[in-house]
Amino acid sequence: VIPDKLSGPTPVIICCHGGGGSAERALQWLGMQKLSQDKGVIIIAPNGQNHRWKAYGEAGAQVDFDMFAKLLDMVPQIGGDPKRVYITGFSNGGFMAQHIGAMYADRIAAIGAGGSSVALSTGNNTTHENPKPKRPIPIMLFRGMLDDTVPYNNADVCTPAPDSLKWWAKEDGLNGPLKHEELGNGLVMADTYEDADGLIVQLMSFKKLDHNWPTDVDVQTGMHFNDELWKFFSQYSLK
Repeated sequence: VIPDKLSGPTPVIICCHGGGGSAERALQWLGMQKLSQDKGVIIIAPNGQNHRWKAYGEAGAQVDFDMFAKLLDMVPQIGGDPKRVYITGFSNGGFMAQHIGAMYADRIAAIGAGGSSVALSTGNNTTHENPKPKRPIPIMLFRGMLDDTVPYNNADVCTPAPDSLKWWAKEDGLNGPLKHEELGNGLVMADTYEDADGLIVQLMSFKKLDHNWPTDVDVQTGMHFNDELWKFFSQYSLK
C-alpha cells in the first residue's frame, strides 16, 4: 500500500498476517490501509507459504527468510527509506515478526508483535527460541490477557508474555528498572524497559482482549492502538 502523497524516502511497515490468513485480509483487519494514508507510510504485506509462516526451522523456512531479505532489498525501489523499516504481525505473523526482526535487526528499525511470544511449544517437550538479535532492537509486544489461542501466561503452550518481555530486555542489554503504567481506562498495562538512549522494550497487556488485534478494544480503552503502534515505531531510525 502506497500513501497518496509521497515526499522523499518514506517509512515502511512490513505486516505479517496470522496463520490461515492472507496479505489482503491483514491489510483490512489490522487497519494497515488506513494507517498508510493517515501517517504517510508504505505498507508491505507479503503472503506466507500456504497461508502460514515457517519461523522455527521447519522444512521450507529458508524460503520465508530469503523472501524477507528480498523485500528489504526492494524498499528503495518503491520509494521507501531503508533506515525506517519496521515489522509487525499478529499470531503466527507475530512470531515471524519477532524472528525476522531479530534475524535482520541490522536492516529493521523496530518490531511490533501481537498474539505471540519468543518461543513456541512443538508439543514434544521442546521449544524453538528466537534467533539472537544482531543489535539491540526496540520492540513493542502486545497481548490479550484473555487469549486462549496463544495464552498470555500458560508456559505449557508458549513462553508467557512477561517472560517474553524479559527475554527481549536481556537480549537488548536492558537491566531495569521496569516501569509499570496503567493506561486505557485501567484496561491496559504497559511494562517498559528503557535505556538512556531511548531504546525501549515494552509489553502492552490488554485486560479485556482475546486473540485479536488491540483495535478490537479501542472503544473500551479509549485508545487508538494503531496510532500508539506508529508512535512507537516513528521514534526509531537506523543510523
